[in-house]
Amino acid sequence: MIKEAHKWISAPIWTSDLRVYNVQQMLDSSQPILIPSKELGQASSEVQQREQHEQFLLSVAIRTVARPFGKAALNFHTRHAFKDDESFIESNLKQKNENIKKNNFINSSVSQMGARPICLNGRVHPGWHQVDFPLNDTNPSHKLAMDWANFYNGLAHGFSYCGGFPSRIFSSLIKEEANSDLLTTIRAGLLLAAGLSGCIKDSMNLYDIHALLTQNDKYLIIALLIGCAAAHRGTSEVHVYKMISAHLPFLLQPTLVEFKIELSIQSAAIVSLGLLFAETANHNISSQLLNQISLEVPCESDQAFERYSFVLTAGMAIGLINLGKGKEITDTEIPISSTPSLKERLIKLLNGGERRLAYLSYDRVECPGMRIGNFASSCGGGSNLIYSLRRYTAGGSAMDGIGAVNVTGNNAGGSSTNTATAQQQHQNSSSSRDYSGIGQPMSNHVRELPTLNIHLTSPAAAVALGLMYLRTRDEWIYEALSVKDSFYEIDKIRPDMLMIRTFCRCLVKFDDIQPTKQWTEKQIPEIVRRYSQHFVEAQTLKDIWWEEFIDVETISKVHFYCTAGALLALSLRFASSCQKDALSLIHQLYERISSIDLNRKKVDELSWSGFALRAGRNCLRTCTNVCALAMGLLMAGSGDLQTTRILRKIRNILPSFEDTNIKTKTSANCIPPKDSSVHSLHVSTNMALGLLYFGYGRYRLSDSNLSIAALVLSLFPLFPHSITDNRFYFQPLRFLWILAAQKNSQPKCLRKLSKRRKIRRILINEEEKDFEGEDEQEMMTVECPRCGRIEITKNERFSSL
Repeated sequence: MIKEAHKWISAPIWTSDLRVYNVQQMLDSSQPILIPSKELGQASSEVQQREQHEQFLLSVAIRTVARPFGKAALNFHTRHAFKDDESFIESNLKQKNENIKKNNFINSSVSQMGARPICLNGRVHPGWHQVDFPLNDTNPSHKLAMDWANFYNGLAHGFSYCGGFPSRIFSSLIKEEANSDLLTTIRAGLLLAAGLSGCIKDSMNLYDIHALLTQNDKYLIIALLIGCAAAHRGTSEVHVYKMISAHLPFLLQPTLVEFKIELSIQSAAIVSLGLLFAETANHNISSQLLNQISLEVPCESDQAFERYSFVLTAGMAIGLINLGKGKEITDTEIPISSTPSLKERLIKLLNGGERRLAYLSYDRVECPGMRIGNFASSCGGGSNLIYSLRRYTAGGSAMDGIGAVNVTGNNAGGSSTNTATAQQQHQNSSSSRDYSGIGQPMSNHVRELPTLNIHLTSPAAAVALGLMYLRTRDEWIYEALSVKDSFYEIDKIRPDMLMIRTFCRCLVKFDDIQPTKQWTEKQIPEIVRRYSQHFVEAQTLKDIWWEEFIDVETISKVHFYCTAGALLALSLRFASSCQKDALSLIHQLYERISSIDLNRKKVDELSWSGFALRAGRNCLRTCTNVCALAMGLLMAGSGDLQTTRILRKIRNILPSFEDTNIKTKTSANCIPPKDSSVHSLHVSTNMALGLLYFGYGRYRLSDSNLSIAALVLSLFPLFPHSITDNRFYFQPLRFLWILAAQKNSQPKCLRKLSKRRKIRRILINEEEKDFEGEDEQEMMTVECPRCGRIEITKNERFSSL
């Protein structure tokens, strides 16, 4: 019913086909899954047939739970002021029992806000009998997956409302109702949508926030942290900062109480810190975040397996805080300083080195006046005096060098001896337990070394440098982020890190990005480009004489990873512009890596397909994800049919459910098939489809610095393995593209009018152009954002939509 009420939104734009309807069906997660019984084969018994149906549901469940990532962009701001939901509620009231009170039912229904739950059940054709999903909430892994899926589903549904949340309905989200059927995860998703939309800024007070935080629900905490920070982004609001710092142990004062906060909540708090202080260049917070990146593990009680996501979000927060101000910070720094600058510390985290050179701390030392006892006489007998000053020490602990001297009136001269003895004992005890070089306690989780782990710190440092020096054209940073033209230096870098470094490097000279093949090839190291070209131009395998000395797999990975990173930056530069040259470059990369899956046995070893085959499956899947995101980003809001066909082709890749041996497991213990690429593949294609039909074609992406940063965070080329996997990338950040959304002021397309309507002008790209000439058949070439170059005659009448 609600769908029917909103058909008018897309009707004026796409009237001649059903493209929007088809995309809605592809991104709808509330309908039962159709089970193709013919493709499963003829089962000998009903039990075996049901097992095959359940096996199929397990295989496609990973596709269903990934649909909210695209549905959020597709339905963005397509509902108005909840009027349709209220009418939907009123119509349902007539069908209920008269004994049910009207107000209670309205509150319960409004709290749901029409959010349709995710359906994992299936129906078998042609009988249409229902097959239940074999897992339930008693399975911990399934319950965790459904909690995150419902959270994203509520978030996607909250994005569909425009004009703000009405106070009556928004208050029902804040209040805790005992008889409400609203899931906590859906409620958290709706609150996060309200925060990212800016509605939470004027509708919630500190008492409401405190009441929600005291419920101790992980999803509510994440929603409030990111939502409040996004609503107050760039304002440095004190109350929001206090709420965020309460969830970050390194910002809390020393206390006897041990706080155990999940790293997922800490990751959300760190991103919130970056949004709150966006473009403020706060040096103190940036320095503390750099210290957290430099640590191997934050403390012994924290989860080491989510450390990667924690460090990456810290790098993103540093980039947001100093967004586009890297050159200004460098110009205002003291030329000669005892402390290393943010730029130098980030370069050390990027390339590796001693940990103490990236970790900045201060030691407390005694005051010189107190050292000679000038104040001893004024203290009086028996008085205690504790003195301290701050001195920078590279990697030094905050506990090192503390000198607390008991100065008495009778024995003031003995303070120096006591101080030296205390410092010597502390240094001996500190050196016996310091294995990291920065004075931190030894970890029980990992073996800490005095050198940095660049596999952990390099992505965070790269994105921080890319955002700090966004559009600054800083040659030194541009060269530092580049991939060196040497196999010895290339082998030091993780293969997928090459794509991240290339992507972040292009942000420095963002305005110089060109949609040409020459610019794209320039982002690849020359030595790799030369060997790649020689490989595809070789006539026989004997011509590749250098294969015995140089690894072809390394060359292939470097080539495709660098190309993918460059194309992602290219699509970000021309987002929502429908640039044809840029789109052809993305299609070229996709064609080179997609032909392998279609006909693997007939691949020519000396072609681009054979060269791509050397890169490996993980590299090709990652490049496919990047191509999908790049196409959706470049053509955002256009609804291009060719791009729609390609994305639909990508998302039709399904895992081989035949590999899951469900027959040997009971339905209570079986788990969905694990595939390291299927979830990321569907998340990427669904997001691309949603952006392609962004708000039913009525929205586009902005090109401001904060908008670019939000798109970098949401489209960052790291792809988790499942919907619950937040180890490498914090997946709620995928929805930060809302900060870059803006109304599309340009005309979408040309529509031919009837002959009765006489219009003498045509509106193209906000410019009115007259027809010249007296010939009725005179042709005129115009540029349409969606249709490209078209030719029209004088007697044809058009208007923009």
